[in-house]
Amino acid sequence: MDLFETMLEDSDITIISEAYSEGQDNVAVIYQSKVNKLSIRFVDYIIVNNGYAIRLSFWSLESLFDNQVDEFTEIAQKTVFYVKSAKDDWVPLWADIQVSLEQEAPVAQDDYKYMFFAVKGKTNTVYLMGSIHVGNNSFYPFPEKIETAFANTPNIVVEVNTDSKENSEKIKDIDSYGYLPNHQTLKDVLTKDLYNALETNLSSYSVPMERVNRFKPWLVAASLTNLKMMSLGYVADSGTEKYFLAKAGDKKIFELESFEEQIKIFNSIDANLFLAVTLLSLSSMESQMETLVESWKNQDMEELEAIVLEGIEDDDQQDYFDKLYFNRNIAMTEKIKSYLGQNENYFVIVGAGHLVGEKGILALLEKAGYTVE
Repeated sequence: MDLFETMLEDSDITIISEAYSEGQDNVAVIYQSKVNKLSIRFVDYIIVNNGYAIRLSFWSLESLFDNQVDEFTEIAQKTVFYVKSAKDDWVPLWADIQVSLEQEAPVAQDDYKYMFFAVKGKTNTVYLMGSIHVGNNSFYPFPEKIETAFANTPNIVVEVNTDSKENSEKIKDIDSYGYLPNHQTLKDVLTKDLYNALETNLSSYSVPMERVNRFKPWLVAASLTNLKMMSLGYVADSGTEKYFLAKAGDKKIFELESFEEQIKIFNSIDANLFLAVTLLSLSSMESQMETLVESWKNQDMEELEAIVLEGIEDDDQQDYFDKLYFNRNIAMTEKIKSYLGQNENYFVIVGAGHLVGEKGILALLEKAGYTVE
């Protein structure tokens, strides 16, 4: 199995089990690694023939793996990887098409407007692309108007560039920002009812409370949101920012906020409030996600505002919305105004929720006298 050994070379995974066929040309391997201290398990089914391999690969949280591994065989019938002998040259294909190294280019969905706007300055244009931070590959590519604007703009602006080496290292160092201080646990900082509600939500993903008991509530909220999104077929690696950053090339990349600024904002929101609002949103997320995506694609500002700012009428939630959205909108608008009047154009990618409503970035720019198209 020289090819299989090549595929695993220099990896940081731990092999849990290997099951080879009698002729040593097929293998099923289960192995695990860690992402932000969460244990992840993978299973690979690899069939080798004439120096090539079909590789069926699946992954899940370790706590969910045993419940899902039996489903992988069915899923494997739909998805394969055609693998050259060089492990860094894998080309994804669908199992029910003729095997070929040439991929058909995806078709842009020109019928959709998306949350895309142009703000005119005296000497340049700032493009605003409202993003969804998670997604799937069916979102892309964008219509030609958006793709062309991006291709011809030398400067990209994101909320935080998570792909930068500096920020990637900071994100991995969860000890420095993600844990409760002074050996506190969630039981120490959450109300009893909220703690019980959190435990129930975690159990639905087979995640024991002990795994997250030292996490700050906002980090638990983010983790639960990611788990929910993953269960609905949306992942951060297919989010709008990731899509454009992958195509950045030699463009200059700027940030609306720093990693430290975002962490400071999350820490400033009442722990119980942050988690309570998240749990409420999770209860309706499955039914609303499809509507949210369609609103985003169709540039339906009213519908998107209703979903993103659900609960804004509740006085108890004002601090949450002020700190997570409205105060940040003001600060980000000031940054965007600083790009207007420059000699080059800028392509700003910011969460779509920051664009909507009378306190959104678009309204703030219009109030400042800028033309938004």
